[in-house]
Amino acid sequence: MGHGIVILDSEAVHRHGPTIYGRLRAACKTCRLILLCAQDSRGLIREAMEAGVYGCVVEPYAPWEMQTMVRHILADFDHEMVSGGETPPQEQSRR
Repeated sequence: MGHGIVILDSEAVHRHGPTIYGRLRAACKTCRLILLCAQDSRGLIREAMEAGVYGCVVEPYAPWEMQTMVRHILADFDHEMVSGGETPPQEQSRR
């Protein structure tokens, strides 16, 4: 089972609409999505989280924010591998 992290800019959501989340999920069921959100696009955050986006980072993007989010995702992937592919409890509660 492969894992991936997709970093999506809010401009892509403006350009392609919120259906982009479902299309990305269909292409990579085990991928985690991170939305990079421009200040003027903060309204997209709730919609993104409801669509299953792992997390959102609002500009200006601090390196520690991205590093922390990626570390958490990698820990989730490790947990899934050890537990046989089950979704971690914190991930289940987001859905």
